[in-house]
Amino acid sequence: MNRRLWQIALLLGVSLVLVGCTFRDYHAERSRAALENISNKPIAEAIRYLGPPDSTITVSGKTYYSWKHDDGYTTHDSTPEYVPLTCKLSLRVGPDDIVETAVFRGNRGACAFFLDYLP
Repeated sequence: MNRRLWQIALLLGVSLVLVGCTFRDYHAERSRAALENISNKPIAEAIRYLGPPDSTITVSGKTYYSWKHDDGYTTHDSTPEYVPLTCKLSLRVGPDDIVETAVFRGNRGACAFFLDYLP
């Protein structure tokens, strides 16, 4: 009986390790793919997907476009609190109007908002 219990425990442990090895961070993969899909494309394409940027600034021939998304939730504790979530998508565009870099900055949940609009 004791040996059978050890076999079951070992099998369960090995199963958990295998499940852990196959876990994938789909959000990170989806974010990376979205940023890659928007990079090296005309800025007009990003604007078509995301709408007009929240801010634009040009420095040394490079134009920086950014979109911001604010979200949040209220806790269900005995004293409810509002927890703000925010994300900023920034694109650096060269003089040829091609996106050179794309970066998400902020909370993962708030950044997921942009993934619904990007290809």
